[in-house]
Amino acid sequence: MSVTTFVTQNASPPPEPGLTPADVIARAEAIAETLVSRQAETETRTYYANDTHEQFQRAGFYRILVPKRYGGYEFGIETFMRVVMTLTRGCPTTGWMYCLGAAHAVAVATLFSERCQDEVLAKGEFIAPATIAPTGTAERVEGGWRLTGTWSYCSGAPYATHFIGHTNVPGPDGHPQPMMFIAPRSEWRRLDDWGSTLGLRGSGSHSIQMENGFVPDHYTLDTHLSQADVSNGTPGFALHRNPEYAGGQLGFMVIEDAALAIGMALGALDAYEDLMRSRMTMFPPIQLRTEDADYQHRYGDAA
Repeated sequence: MSVTTFVTQNASPPPEPGLTPADVIARAEAIAETLVSRQAETETRTYYANDTHEQFQRAGFYRILVPKRYGGYEFGIETFMRVVMTLTRGCPTTGWMYCLGAAHAVAVATLFSERCQDEVLAKGEFIAPATIAPTGTAERVEGGWRLTGTWSYCSGAPYATHFIGHTNVPGPDGHPQPMMFIAPRSEWRRLDDWGSTLGLRGSGSHSIQMENGFVPDHYTLDTHLSQADVSNGTPGFALHRNPEYAGGQLGFMVIEDAALAIGMALGALDAYEDLMRSRMTMFPPIQLRTEDADYQHRYGDAA
């Protein structure tokens, strides 16, 4: 029996087969309320706490975009983005780290071969930061590549199961061309080099370092994530028959940014509302800002 056949036949069903998108969003709303008071703690640690990670696991957040074939929920991009916005509203850095770690299940399930997916997504949960700058060096070896280098700004690295990156390799004409790859957790280490930025200190955007890390050929693509051609169909659509796994990845990446921005704006609006309920107006009539027409107008405009 081949490795592919074995893994596919033994893929576990999701922990809660009856779970719905509405259930997942409701769980995100409940968890988000607890994140507000932990914002400073998260930034000091530089990533969200292990108990928060375990909450996300129990809630099914890391399975939202994983195909049903592998024990995921395959709930779709809209559900995922609503969860991202909700968590980001409670803590921007937590939402950022979650989003940029869990989102790339779509890229793998869209672009990579059945053999690769059967191995990489087999456990049902998938967390993989991705970077777009080709970095490091690649040495051709039997069955794959040996990679060495440091890839920066790997948001989601602390609890990652894999890493998706790019490096340059010789093309058919001898000129360098990008190669996209998936590196299992066993082939790299996370550096303790994050947390000195002005913002997003808790986003888990550490660097990832590889020293002769092995990546098999079927974990690589001769393209860049943003340039993958889907005009003639994708391995993911052929395998899963779901248009979620049929599209170009650059558009999806832009939607991630938008969802995060909206979540942050909603969080700022929540903070403004709290201040309105606790502060008085500066000019007569002196009253709570919630009772003042000007503050009401500003709040309504922003909402």
